[in-house]
Amino acid sequence: MGDLQPKGDIRHDEALARKAADGCEASFKALFTRYYPEIRNFAFRRCHCMETANDISQTVFIRVARTVADFRHESSFRSWLYQIAINCLRDDVRKRGTYDRHVAEFGEASDGVASKNAPVPSALLQAIQLIESLPEALRDAVVLVSAQGLTHREAAEVLGCPEGTVAWKISEARRHLTDHKNAAQA
Repeated sequence: MGDLQPKGDIRHDEALARKAADGCEASFKALFTRYYPEIRNFAFRRCHCMETANDISQTVFIRVARTVADFRHESSFRSWLYQIAINCLRDDVRKRGTYDRHVAEFGEASDGVASKNAPVPSALLQAIQLIESLPEALRDAVVLVSAQGLTHREAAEVLGCPEGTVAWKISEARRHLTDHKNAAQA
């Protein structure tokens, strides 16, 4: 069921997850080292603030450490990890409110990392605002496919829906953005 990983790594990650579930600290560290940057990148693309992305990523791996023994191996470890990340992002939005505040408070520094009071290029700000205007279910699909580079099949595994539903969500997001563009030009 789960092949959301680069080929050849699924069995290795599954073995590491099993060992981590048995308390092997080195196996957990190997999974953390491999996936922390990817999960932080995903969180940043959803919340637009590196400090929040780091917090969310740390929360993800705390949850993984606490629940790795519950991982049922019905999907790939990577897919399970993204599911936890999406849940942590949703929890954070409920706790803090929307991420619109981060877009307003933080700009993009020359190194590409959000930094307080740096000017935000207007095209970047518009793109972020357009993506944030999408309903959450569409936004998750767009970020997974367009920003993280997952295939529709991989995104479907993460989102727990059929591949056709992901294609529909991407199509609906495009329609929503086109409608927004047409309304702005009217």
